[in-house]
Amino acid sequence: MIEGVVIKMIDSKTAKINVVEVSIHPVYGKVLRKNKKIMCQVNGLELNDGDKVLVESSRPYSKMKKHIVVKKI
Repeated sequence: MIEGVVIKMIDSKTAKINVVEVSIHPVYGKVLRKNKKIMCQVNGLELNDGDKVLVESSRPYSKMKKHIVVKKI
């Protein structure tokens, strides 16, 4: 499961989620942060901008939506 933050509720069933991946450079030891924005299917959850959610990959719902929101943290 992936943890992310809701950036924008596009529709009642679609949300844009920001996922931050943190890693350390193998040689220099610098902390690297990668931001990834994914579109998710929302089923029966009341979400607002700024909510933390758990996201899981699933079957494709559309061209962009390949994840589903499991629960709100």
